Amino acid sequence: MMYLVAYDIETDSIRNKVAKILLKAGLERAQYSVFIGPLTDSAFGDIQEKILYLTKEDPSYSVLFLPLHVDMIRSIAEISSNPIDWEYLTGQKIIMIF
Repeated sequence: MMYLVAYDIETDSIRNKVAKILLKAGLERAQYSVFIGPLTDSAFGDIQEKILYLTKEDPSYSVLFLPLHVDMIRSIAEISSNPIDWEYLTGQKIIMIF
């Protein structure tokens, strides 16, 4: 399942650790605090557990996990100087490295 993950975390150290967790899980950074990409059910649960552990001492945080249907991804409009490679992200384009 594809997810869009967005967070609002005031504490710099926690915010940076959450970003590293999301990047390590294979999500792409769409904006500074917004990530997108596919997650298996087990990866989704693992990420949630790690973020809950990190944020338990931060009184003001918000992390949203929004599931995206394929039709929603196809209709995303993006204006960016560094656009997301949607074909790669959705598995429609495969890159081979030798």
